[in-house]
Amino acid sequence: MEKTYLITWDDFSPLNLKLARLLRQYDLEAIFFIECDKDYKIEQIKMLADLGFEIGSHTIHHPQDLKRLSKIDAWCEIADSRRILQEVTKQTIDWFCYPRGRYNEKIIDMVRQAGYKYARTTKIYNDNNNDENLTISGGVHCFQRQEYGKVDWLDFAKNFIKENKIVRIWGHAWEIEKNNDWDKLKELFEFIRNFKLK
Repeated sequence: MEKTYLITWDDFSPLNLKLARLLRQYDLEAIFFIECDKDYKIEQIKMLADLGFEIGSHTIHHPQDLKRLSKIDAWCEIADSRRILQEVTKQTIDWFCYPRGRYNEKIIDMVRQAGYKYARTTKIYNDNNNDENLTISGGVHCFQRQEYGKVDWLDFAKNFIKENKIVRIWGHAWEIEKNNDWDKLKELFEFIRNFKLK
């Protein structure tokens, strides 16, 4: 069964560059969603784009909840971040990621009006692979979640890869560091690479 992979990483972290090197080591593509409110974050975004990674918008300031902002402020976070990222990366920014996965129909409509083709949520699993383009699930979060029960996230991810045609993986570099999960992430990347070579 031929598989489609979508690997995405959220938030600024100095460790994103370590993560990028690891992805390259295993010949894996990924989209980085990084807020763009500081010069040092913009510099990292440029570096990741120069390394050939796709960049998606995670707003300008990563607000806790876009739904709680005024219409003008929400629009600025969504639309201006796309404009800034396109100027900085020289890429067409097609992807948006809802901060903390919080959105409603008004926010989805703004994302559409701002010109994004796709938007990722923080929902896990694949929703039967029938997601709307602007509410795409994250798939498997590289983090121990209660939804996995007693199954370790790495084992959950491996089983998910085996059983699904569309495979989505997401996480945060800072979570990997906090939980000392770099070896587990390497094992996951090796597993994905081997599966892709079959």
